[in-house]
Amino acid sequence: MRQSIVRLTGLIIAGAVAAGCSMKPQNVIIDPAPEMMAFNVGQKQRVAVTVVDKRASSLLGYRKDETKEQAPLKTGNDVAAAVAAKVREAVVDNAFTVAGGDGDAKLTVEITEITYKASGKYVAPKVATRAAFRAVAERGLTTYSQSYSIANEDVEALPLTAERNERIINETVSQALAMMIEDEGLWRFLATGVVPGARQ
Repeated sequence: MRQSIVRLTGLIIAGAVAAGCSMKPQNVIIDPAPEMMAFNVGQKQRVAVTVVDKRASSLLGYRKDETKEQAPLKTGNDVAAAVAAKVREAVVDNAFTVAGGDGDAKLTVEITEITYKASGKYVAPKVATRAAFRAVAERGLTTYSQSYSIANEDVEALPLTAERNERIINETVSQALAMMIEDEGLWRFLATGVVPGARQ
């Protein structure tokens, strides 16, 4: 009888420890890898780049685990710095020069949303992710702004491990950032100051 009580106590403690571990927040490292499309319009003109994280908090959402509980997901790095590295790379790829201070033009990128939501069964959860950016380009007294967003929803065939969550979120962030990088009108505005679609 005593052995059974000891065994039961051990199982309760182990279960409590497992539940405690599963409820720990996951820190997601944002490391986008967007497709880079080069239009080569810059002619070495200098562009000052600023990236601002405009999100209200670092919270992305909540993940499910095997206990059917939910644990928070938060960004675990400097998201603005991670995005800025890719924006500066795109500036160079489009034949501009990144300016250390004032430049011929200015590009400000605002990170407005990165969210995650898991629902459904633990073994086959439905995952919804969304990412949004806003670009504000300035040349002289003229401004061109555009927003870029993407929402993905998928049913995953495997449980949502920390690694899978990070991959899913970064894929969505990369796609939204790629939309901005692929905006030819943005790059041509930075090069010429002409707003896309404006009459000449």
